[in-house]
Amino acid sequence: MPDAPRVAQRVVEDYEARGLLLWENVQWPFTLESYRALHASSAGATLRHFTMRLSPVRGGPAQMLRECMSHPLSLLQALAPPHADGLAGLMFSTTDEDAARLDVSLRYPGGDGIAVRVTLAAVAEQPRPAGYALNGLAVDRRVRLPEYALTFEHGGRAVDVPDPTDAIVAAFVGALRGEAAPALPLSGPAVSWRARALAEIVAGFERVRTRS
Repeated sequence: MPDAPRVAQRVVEDYEARGLLLWENVQWPFTLESYRALHASSAGATLRHFTMRLSPVRGGPAQMLRECMSHPLSLLQALAPPHADGLAGLMFSTTDEDAARLDVSLRYPGGDGIAVRVTLAAVAEQPRPAGYALNGLAVDRRVRLPEYALTFEHGGRAVDVPDPTDAIVAAFVGALRGEAAPALPLSGPAVSWRARALAEIVAGFERVRTRS
């Protein structure tokens, strides 16, 4: 959808003009407290390298990009708000339209510039693996079914992860009641920036695919 960034910007502006609260349902930033509980040494460190692994249900690079890339983008926004539009150094590991795995590399315009690598690998069955790493300090998300209890694990240690769906709903309801919203990229300019960045990534892939 080539005009998606303009649509997102118009929606944001319309809600703001009416004094209505608009958030995008991005949940991964709500896991950062649990990440820091597992990796206390990460506190205060300048973020230079970010990696993330996600497992969409179906393959196909373009579909996986549209389905998944808002997650690492929202985490990056929470960790180091972007100081410019535009992503540098976009690279893709494959242009095969039937590929079940895609690695995306880019330079994110936050902090001093952050090297980013995202791995998308289709996994049909639940629970699907996921995790991320800041400056090489990794967490693997584990899901215990059927209760869908979440933990972050690394090096034989584990911490519970409160359900981020519950967290974002509670924060949204609190914001509607006038409570302070968490300092996370949930609304307004953050939504608009993320829509532009996602469109840029998808368009970059389509350009590379067309040339190959």
